[in-house]
Amino acid sequence: MHANRATNAYRTTHVASSPARALLALLERLFRDMDEVRTSIIDRDIPKKGRVLGHALLILGELRAALDPAVAPELCQNLNGLYEYCGQQLLQAGNKLDPQPVEAAQKVVSELVDAFRKVIESGV
Repeated sequence: MHANRATNAYRTTHVASSPARALLALLERLFRDMDEVRTSIIDRDIPKKGRVLGHALLILGELRAALDPAVAPELCQNLNGLYEYCGQQLLQAGNKLDPQPVEAAQKVVSELVDAFRKVIESGV
């Protein structure tokens, strides 16, 4: 459901294929980092958790910095909120050594990845 709304929102803002592909690659890397954070927490590999958590947070910061509210204010506001939520979940997981918040954030990123794949496949 959320993926369909996101797909439609991106279609209405005419996302070009090259930037969309770059964004998709970044979101896919974020998802992999989140998976490594989750696994590191489960394995209690604290140094690795710190490294991949830091990288995931850097990606979220770049995603937030790339938003251009002048082009699509509502979309940017929504994405900013999603990125902020993911960052909070990752920090909570890292602080409490609890993989559940990571899984919640991964659901959000998974929907964004699916939405961008649909946009790219549709040729928009």
